[in-house]
Amino acid sequence: MSVITVNGKREYRKVTQLGNSLAVGIPKSITEILGISKGDELEFSLNENNELVLRPNRKNALLENMDMEMIDMLYETFSENDELLKSLKDK
Repeated sequence: MSVITVNGKREYRKVTQLGNSLAVGIPKSITEILGISKGDELEFSLNENNELVLRPNRKNALLENMDMEMIDMLYETFSENDELLKSLKDK
């Protein structure tokens, strides 16, 4: 698994106590890349190496029956081509 850096550097945060739970702040640079904001729901999972995987929960009624790999592929494709797709909408 490759490490993606933001602006050429890794981001670190300390774990803090929030009520009965532990909390970690997500750096603004990462929230902007993921397109998440206050109130959004995130999915937590562990991969086969017990590494934490965190992703926005982008499910809706139309996508519930789709394969998660397909959803991830579509999200990545649309994210990578956002400007192109926006330019095509008015043509």
